[in-house]
Amino acid sequence: MYYNIYLNTDGGVAYLAEKIMKFDNIDHIMNLFGSNDENIRTIDEIVNITVIQRGTDIKIIGEEENVEKAYALIKQIIPIDKEGDIITKQNIKYLASIEKEQVISHDNYPIDYICLNSKGKPIKSKTYGQKKYVKAIRGKLKEHD
Repeated sequence: MYYNIYLNTDGGVAYLAEKIMKFDNIDHIMNLFGSNDENIRTIDEIVNITVIQRGTDIKIIGEEENVEKAYALIKQIIPIDKEGDIITKQNIKYLASIEKEQVISHDNYPIDYICLNSKGKPIKSKTYGQKKYVKAIRGKLKEHD
């Protein structure tokens, strides 16, 4: 984590943290940013940070706590892209709401929701058994492709 010093408009000094994330492929960044940067703007609004892209790197700038929250949120979003799915604004809001409730962990959050209802909210497995069942069905479907 890097720290920069900026002058506020009122003449005070602000210390902003900066964290860089590296990606293998520009396509992953394009999916993360979304159409017209909609996804990144959503993250900006939720966590109050700024994200700047340079090649296959993104730089997260803001107050240290917010930078860490944004970094954690983006790390939760990346598996959606790696599964070959398109990252949506709904994915981001859903993962951010779960993170606020502090129930996210790689072992227990249902990132693979089944579908979206008519209001755009995810229908997802709620228990470990349901998650395991959906994962098994998806595994069988992939075998038949």
